[in-house]
Amino acid sequence: MTQNKGFCCMVLCGYGSSQQAGQTLCRHLQQNGMDAVLVPPCAEEKAQLSRRFWIHTVRMKYLTLRRRYRRIAVVGLSIGGMLQVHLAEFRPCAAVFINSPMGDSSLQELRRLYRRDLGPELGGLRTPFGYYQLWRFSQDTRRCPLSELSCPTLIIQTRDDKVSDPNNAEEIYRRLRGIRSLRYYDNGGHNVLDSDMELSVCSEVFQFCSSIRGETEKQTEEPAEALE
Repeated sequence: MTQNKGFCCMVLCGYGSSQQAGQTLCRHLQQNGMDAVLVPPCAEEKAQLSRRFWIHTVRMKYLTLRRRYRRIAVVGLSIGGMLQVHLAEFRPCAAVFINSPMGDSSLQELRRLYRRDLGPELGGLRTPFGYYQLWRFSQDTRRCPLSELSCPTLIIQTRDDKVSDPNNAEEIYRRLRGIRSLRYYDNGGHNVLDSDMELSVCSEVFQFCSSIRGETEKQTEEPAEALE
């Protein structure tokens, strides 16, 4: 990647299977000519197991990308959707939530997320502390007002999601204040990018981000046209 490029998609995922989903989405975007960077949890994050470290790391990675790209669209898969809420103050040019929980998740939902995402990575001995950190992360996210995320936003939710409550999508839509759209898929489960809906969802994300990239390119060209 070179410096001062126009547009990039930053794909945030949690632990476990959502990392594979993130790779699937990034590969689709890249194959269609769009710069996309996957930001999975690093080994140090797993060792630290601190929600403050998770948030700090994602923020630093965003700022690093910002040195290379003028505008960044952030895509959050599952827990990655909670992480991207903590980037609102940096004003990404667009946001995508895919089967994302919210900060006011119920204890039952957090247990499902832990069993699907964190649990397999951490092992039984660290379960109590890992679960506590996920709960605190949920509380920290709830204190971040979604209304601060004022960029165009696409919300994708499967109706048969057994991990993240599908009602989260309506709640995200309600709390946002900018231009947003909500798209439901009848099936695909929580890991929709590892289902028969993979191509449909990847294509929808690409089309949405392409429209944002088009605006970026238009804004880049306008100053040059004004000088002619």
